[in-house]
Amino acid sequence: MHMITLPGEALSETSVGRPASSYDWTEKSGGEYGVKEYPAITGYRSSLPEGHLLMEFGLSNNEIGYILPYEDIHSSEHPDYYEEYFSAGLHTEEILREAVIRLLERHAE
Repeated sequence: MHMITLPGEALSETSVGRPASSYDWTEKSGGEYGVKEYPAITGYRSSLPEGHLLMEFGLSNNEIGYILPYEDIHSSEHPDYYEEYFSAGLHTEEILREAVIRLLERHAE
């Protein structure tokens, strides 16, 4: 059993990953933003050794806000802009995800 605490609110793709996808923002943005491509993300659970369990707790150790993948961050004029305002920074999710992957790999032995 492994347990991690995250200092903010991460999206599910940080943990479980996601396939590459796209979304057409045309209707929601009045045609201003068009189609956005979202690259695949390998979640940190992929580094969990087979048969091991993982407990995850967000909003721990104080709150740094939303933890967003860099590719998902929108400009402040975008109609889906909200989490970005409460985010700790552009590369926080990548740094956090890579750190958890290293921890899980190190403790897999």
